[in-house]
Amino acid sequence: MSAQIDTSNLTKIGNMTGGGGLAAIMDGSTSTVGYAQSTTGYAGVTLASPARIDRVILTSADNGFDASGLTSGIVLKLYGKTGTPPTGATDGVLLGQTSFTDQNMIRAIMVESTDKVTQFDHVWAALSTGVWCILSEFSLFAADEPVYPDPLSVGRHVFLRSCNDSVPLARYGAEIPQYRVSFRLDEPRVVLVDHHADVVHIGTGSDAGVAVGYSFRICSRSGETFESMKAAPFAGVDNAVGGGNVSERNPQHYGNKTITTAIELPAGYHEISVIGSGHTDGSGTPGLLQMLVEGGKGLNALRVVVEPSETILH
Repeated sequence: MSAQIDTSNLTKIGNMTGGGGLAAIMDGSTSTVGYAQSTTGYAGVTLASPARIDRVILTSADNGFDASGLTSGIVLKLYGKTGTPPTGATDGVLLGQTSFTDQNMIRAIMVESTDKVTQFDHVWAALSTGVWCILSEFSLFAADEPVYPDPLSVGRHVFLRSCNDSVPLARYGAEIPQYRVSFRLDEPRVVLVDHHADVVHIGTGSDAGVAVGYSFRICSRSGETFESMKAAPFAGVDNAVGGGNVSERNPQHYGNKTITTAIELPAGYHEISVIGSGHTDGSGTPGLLQMLVEGGKGLNALRVVVEPSETILH
């Protein structure tokens, strides 16, 4: 398990200096807050020594992440930087992001890093809201040392992953790390991929009747070395995308999609995952769709089967 980084005595960075300021955001108590009187804000730390980042958990105040009684759109982003400290909220490498509709309650949101190999000197979270930006807690976790997989042996291998978290689906489309499968091949192989996902409409007020589209796409990245694979972006796989629409929150509520495909992969290191998005031109509120979770029952599953063969017959 990844270890939490003690941020209490680290140098704080950011513009969320209102209220108790940056120190209050990292004091272990949700009763104290720091905020910026702006629709954008950021808060983080300069690490005592460079570290790999696994995730950050950001906790709102009791009136949400926007310090108001409104249900505005929220975007949370995780950044890292090596060298000099950042000069602003976006002066670094974007490691992860999520978006959703705010709720007027204390709520903890996890943003997972897509790069758990690079060691960063500075790490912070950037917020975008419709009013102000407020946090009661910033909890940072270091990634474990990279595990370099051994080549798969001969024969058939089956990997199964589930997404049992209510991940918001953002317009921009983002990889869903809960699905990620990693392996190494010492020869070319054919890989079969099957994915099924369920989504739910969570819009409120005027957003409850907005039609929202969703899409999923199988994605992959590869490299001759582990480091080159981790540095590569995920790219969509051809003929492995599909989606649908949810017309309203009530009574329709739900949507689902199944995708099946096959990929020819060379020798080397590989990761296969899923990109998901939710989009509408009927509202500016992000995160009206999210992954449907029913008590961790495995509604949303990715199956990756590495076959003994190396050729797809078209």
